Amino acid sequence: MTDPNQSGPHDSDRYAILLYDNDCGFCSRAMQWLHDHNALGHTNAMAWRILDPQRLPVTPERLDREIILVQGDEIHGGAAAFAVVLANARLPWRLAGRCLGAPVVRHLAAYIYRKVAANRHRMPGGTAACEIPTRPTASPRPDNA
Repeated sequence: MTDPNQSGPHDSDRYAILLYDNDCGFCSRAMQWLHDHNALGHTNAMAWRILDPQRLPVTPERLDREIILVQGDEIHGGAAAFAVVLANARLPWRLAGRCLGAPVVRHLAAYIYRKVAANRHRMPGGTAACEIPTRPTASPRPDNA
């Protein structure tokens, strides 16, 4: 994986950088699996929590919910990020990425990604730290309103 002290997510348009949540054991294991199986291609996986928050391309709240791929001026999140990463890797990953990016599959992949992300604390390697913070709900209205 990438040494975070060498570069940041905006330093170069030459490289794609995949930002992931290193507080989450499931996410860290998933990135390590992708790295070990050469599925990242020329993409560098980088833990976003160890970066300067002022240099992040999206909000920490978004990074809590999904992986983010920064590729030049383009930003992709969630299943779309995986599709682009895989599509730019070697075979057989390239085929998987193209399949995930296909119009018919894209929506299903996004749905599955959201379900897995919402339950990542229940996945193998997941811990309580993997749980995605829930958004606060509106305060209940007083009875006399």
